[in-house]
Amino acid sequence: MTVATTSNKKTYSGLIAQNTFGYDFRVDVKADMEVYFSDVLQAPGDWTITNLTNPGGGNVVLNTPLVANTTIVLLRNVAQTQGVDYQPLDAFPADTHEAALDRLTFICQQLEEQYDRSLRASVSSNIDTALPAPVAETVLGWNATEDAIINQPVPTGGIVSDGSITAVKLAANAVTTAKILDGAVTNAKRTYPAQLTNHVRAGNTQIYNGEAVQTDFDADSSLVDAAWESVGPTGSGADNIWATLDQLPASARILILDIEGTLVSGSAVGVSTIIHVTSGNIAVPNVADRTRVFLMAADPDASGEVYGQSAQVMIPLHTDQTFKIYKDTAGAPSTENITLKYRGFMTD
Repeated sequence: MTVATTSNKKTYSGLIAQNTFGYDFRVDVKADMEVYFSDVLQAPGDWTITNLTNPGGGNVVLNTPLVANTTIVLLRNVAQTQGVDYQPLDAFPADTHEAALDRLTFICQQLEEQYDRSLRASVSSNIDTALPAPVAETVLGWNATEDAIINQPVPTGGIVSDGSITAVKLAANAVTTAKILDGAVTNAKRTYPAQLTNHVRAGNTQIYNGEAVQTDFDADSSLVDAAWESVGPTGSGADNIWATLDQLPASARILILDIEGTLVSGSAVGVSTIIHVTSGNIAVPNVADRTRVFLMAADPDASGEVYGQSAQVMIPLHTDQTFKIYKDTAGAPSTENITLKYRGFMTD
């Protein structure tokens, strides 16, 4: 008989529990049929088959109903053998010869089914698709002439090298919530430093929670007026050592502070205090390098009225966790108190 269909596979997905599944191609013997549950081959004793040799197909009946939401594949897989042996001067029966041709057609169909699931180059390509021998700690990639696959070393830091993703290369909306699996990016995978005691963390930011006493920095008594001075942790060599900064990790790049101050004129002349900051690596800060983070002023008042001011600021840190500060006091206040209070940090 003829082979009128090109199919040798039937797939069912997302099913309710059932045990009967149809196939629409010819199967001559049960041994030529394979049954897979979610890519796992099932034993022939776990199912039966109907309508063998029927060109229109039949049914595979499971002994136990299939569990819901399981994918089942019915695949005709004929052994690649040739069992017809013609003898000289014997009869040449048409049915025997046609059955041998049908078997060859079945084999061609199953090879095509495997080919359709394989990686292959385009019809116009002249590349060499042979894979190299495996080498540990390498990835497959194209060679410099883009015509063969070779083993490539894994870039330092992972598959994506530092600086390889730029705004130019990253198209608008290329990375969306839908494209990133839930939980795929975590603090642990982003290698943030460990959470410090008495801190809470959100991403690369850690905020002091106030449970332990932190030593403040007394700026009015430590700093020389109208001069840049450095502030840093123990061992940094800064002009002013603030031991509270010793707890910062090496990757800390932003310091979060509260600046609190009080000012009393005590005379008929107004007074003010301005605080500028910059990173500790700026040798001689100029106007472009510095940032004014605090301004406090007191009106002329001989009665001794106290003026208070507070602000939370973010200060850039050098790689040695130092920063520079400039206190500029105008007038001659009778009282000036300026305190830096540690509140947290941000890492790169």
